[in-house]
Amino acid sequence: MTSQRDYALRLLARANDDLYVARRLAHDSGAPEWTIGFHAQQAVEKALKAALCVRSVPFPRTHNLVELAELLRRDGAPVTVQDDALGMLTLYGVLMRYEDGIPDSVSAPGAMWFCDTAGSVVDWAEKAVQTAD
Repeated sequence: MTSQRDYALRLLARANDDLYVARRLAHDSGAPEWTIGFHAQQAVEKALKAALCVRSVPFPRTHNLVELAELLRRDGAPVTVQDDALGMLTLYGVLMRYEDGIPDSVSAPGAMWFCDTAGSVVDWAEKAVQTAD
C-alpha cells in the first residue's frame, strides 16, 4: 500500500511536469495562452492535493483550486496565494479547455503570471510535504 507521503511526492512530481510544460510554452510566441494556463492550473491542483494528502485531509475529485485551498486553510495550512488568483487558474483548468476563447469578462493575465503563480504554489507545497510529520 502506498503511503500518504509517497502519493504526495508522486503528485508533486506530476505538478513539476506540468509546471515545466507551462514554462517552456511561455517562451514560445506561437503557444496558445490557454494551454499555458491549463498546465499552470494542473500544476497548482496537483500541488494543493499533495499538501492535502500529506496532511491526511480528504479531498474531492475537483479542479476547483479555491475549494482545495480552503480545505488546507481549515486544517491550519498557511496557503498564501489569493483566492482570486486561484479562481483565475480554475477557469483555465475547466472552462478554457472546452470553450472557444476567453469570456469577455475575463482579462488574460499573461503567460509569465501563470508560471510565476504556479511556481510559487508548487514551491510552497514542496516545503509543506518536506516538513510534514
